[in-house]
Amino acid sequence: MAPTATVLVERFYHRVWNKGDEVEARNILDADFRFRGSLGSELRGPDGFIAYMRSVHAALEGFTCQIDR
Repeated sequence: MAPTATVLVERFYHRVWNKGDEVEARNILDADFRFRGSLGSELRGPDGFIAYMRSVHAALEGFTCQIDR
């Protein structure tokens, strides 16, 4: 059974953003995934996101996201 949207979002933020889990990023993100980084650049796919995530973590040591409910 596929995870619910809530479970998937929580997994993305906890494991991918907060822990930098690149394997999980590749498991969650589709090859055609597109997003716009905070400085406006459009990136594609898991590898594009992972490069962006690495740069954010390098610039902001200890960076984490928190989901407020």
